[in-house]
Amino acid sequence: MTRRLAPSAWAALAIGTLLVGVGVWMIVAGMPERTPQQSLLLELSALPLSAAVAVAIAQMAFERRLLRRRGLPRWILLGAAALVGSGLVAYVVAFTAGPRAVSSFGQALIWVGLGVAFCYLAADSIRRERVISRVVPLDERPDDDA
Repeated sequence: MTRRLAPSAWAALAIGTLLVGVGVWMIVAGMPERTPQQSLLLELSALPLSAAVAVAIAQMAFERRLLRRRGLPRWILLGAAALVGSGLVAYVVAFTAGPRAVSSFGQALIWVGLGVAFCYLAADSIRRERVISRVVPLDERPDDDA
């Protein structure tokens, strides 16, 4: 039995693929690092890649209605979103103030936030798909074909 993908999953797939393409292009274009623009492209390439991961996480959380649940699921995802938002603020501060060291801190906050959300989604998947196993007696009669 196959299950068709929801339109939101197709949209997330398209957006995520586009973002990954942009991130890879930024890495390839910035790799020589001969000019300040290439260095900037290389440094900013993590943003579209992390946005692609965020799109997938958001789509899964939306599909499972995790933000509608009371208690822990909502707080874990909101805490992860706060980490991602703090990382974005650190990025903005880094690029307006000048020193690039803060952008690494911003990247770390973003990826930690995405990692927390992803780990929660993985744990939720395991919890949802846990199958109750039952013992099925095997027929122990010898084969008559021999």
